Amino acid sequence: MEISTSENNGAVTITIKTKEFTFKSHGAFRKSYEDAKADRAIVDFRHVDYVDSSALGMLLIIQKEFKGGVEIHNCNEKLTRVFKVANFDKIFNFK
Repeated sequence: MEISTSENNGAVTITIKTKEFTFKSHGAFRKSYEDAKADRAIVDFRHVDYVDSSALGMLLIIQKEFKGGVEIHNCNEKLTRVFKVANFDKIFNFK
């Protein structure tokens, strides 16, 4: 499976297990959190090398779903630059 999910300490952790996070991942990404009981989310990008504009949109959508916020973890340098250019560093917490 290209996305895995776990819940712990009030957070759902969504690990994207593909090198490219694109529109193709939309359905699996949405399903990964739609039944979560957590109030915050962590999206783990440790395996991802590329995101497209629809992936950025998916992150904006998930941000509205979790009142406790969304953290983005384990981005490589390339993804960090993309997120900064898109001003996502002003919306999400990065770790």
